[in-house]
Amino acid sequence: MLILYRKKLITLCFCLSLCFCLLLNLVISGGVKALTPNPISHKTSLSKDLGNYHHPVTTKSPEAQGYFDQGLTLIYGFNHGEAGDSFQEATKLDPNCAMCYWGIALALGPHINSPMNDKDVSQAYQALAKAQQLANQVSPSEQAYIKALSHRYGQKPQKDRSSLC
Repeated sequence: MLILYRKKLITLCFCLSLCFCLLLNLVISGGVKALTPNPISHKTSLSKDLGNYHHPVTTKSPEAQGYFDQGLTLIYGFNHGEAGDSFQEATKLDPNCAMCYWGIALALGPHINSPMNDKDVSQAYQALAKAQQLANQVSPSEQAYIKALSHRYGQKPQKDRSSLC
């Protein structure tokens, strides 16, 4: 009986040690990054697997339009980090696309899965300022989108964001 108990105890200790090592490996290797907000940081590619949603914006680049549509689709799917990457890529293809900068600001905003940190507020404010700078070149509906989002951000980050609602 004592031998059986001892074998079970050794097996339990081994399993717990293995779980601890796996968890430690996950933390060290950066696997926990999935739990943190996904900043806009890396190049993205145009995916054909996201459907065919289209929201026309003022741009001379069909490829920038594609990245804008992809960004909006990803926003709707709560993938704000990848959406931001898509909008960022669109601004590289058409630096005069006001709505592409609007998209960056939207993607950096607070949402149900992630609050906004001070760095995001600053980047969102800068992107929105660029969109406002280009707003005189776009349609009235695009100007309305840009104006509406301008109420969401201030130049200085506010801890209590209820006044921006």
